[in-house]
Amino acid sequence: MDDSIAYQTVVALNVSRLSGKEYNELGQNLNSEKTILNNFFSKLKTVCSLANAQEVIKPMTPSVSRKDLLTAMIDSDKFVSRVEIQEVTMGPKQKAPLHLHPCPTVGVITEGTISFQIEGQPVQHLKIGNAFYEPADARVAKFDNDSDAPAKFVVFYLLGKDENETVRILSQ
Repeated sequence: MDDSIAYQTVVALNVSRLSGKEYNELGQNLNSEKTILNNFFSKLKTVCSLANAQEVIKPMTPSVSRKDLLTAMIDSDKFVSRVEIQEVTMGPKQKAPLHLHPCPTVGVITEGTISFQIEGQPVQHLKIGNAFYEPADARVAKFDNDSDAPAKFVVFYLLGKDENETVRILSQ
């Protein structure tokens, strides 16, 4: 149905109930409202045609995507009041000593490859983009750069209110 026919139908249904004075006032208001509605429909058609035209134009910002890297189960009694984040660089073929973290840590490899092993568990070979989790007080038997180039990772230390120590080197 044409926009003007629909508009006229609505007006005709309501005009039959008006007095003379109301009819005259309505005539003035209708002309004003008709102009507003015509402008609205005109702009709506313009917007719709622009929307159709933009379907072939690539968006200005890329879409956001998410990829699950790691889900770590942290002790339910652990209260984290602060997170310290560090970028760590290890030299080519560098091996980390036996160590532990008094707080839970999570991280992600950003360069190189790392052999990672929590004592008593199998060795994991981490590549760029792989995430890791080290539970609080778990002995880290291996965290070695397997690359002939420097390796980098970002580590998040989940610290409690009075915790400051992030790593402890162990002798045995």
